Amino acid sequence: MTAGRAVAFTLVLLSLACVPGATPAEKAVETLAVREKALNARDLDLYMTTIAPGYGGSATGPAAIRARASRLFEGIDAIRYSTDERSVYEEPDGRVRVIQRFVMELEREGVRRNLAGREEIFLTPLDGRMLIVDGL
Repeated sequence: MTAGRAVAFTLVLLSLACVPGATPAEKAVETLAVREKALNARDLDLYMTTIAPGYGGSATGPAAIRARASRLFEGIDAIRYSTDERSVYEEPDGRVRVIQRFVMELEREGVRRNLAGREEIFLTPLDGRMLIVDGL
């Protein structure tokens, strides 16, 4: 995919996430699609657009998430990340909880390492979008 197409694709995904009629669950799924694209492209700035400023997960906030993702992206040559078996729940407090299976292949100097598991990610509404607030 060319850089121009990648930018256009990202803009389409972000615009869909901001569609007024979209449900919180639909917006959350779009945010996770942007996250997947960012991981596969090793695009730190795009990845960070999916993280809420008030992130409070296992790290200590967005700065820690950025540092961890930066180390990952710099330490490998390629990422192939995908998800399936996704369940999406709209919580009473306005957040969305997503439970999904993931497979991530990391490649460095021709050596591949496969990771797989389940992840539970929480997203919260902010400025018409759903951003990741916990679970990474």
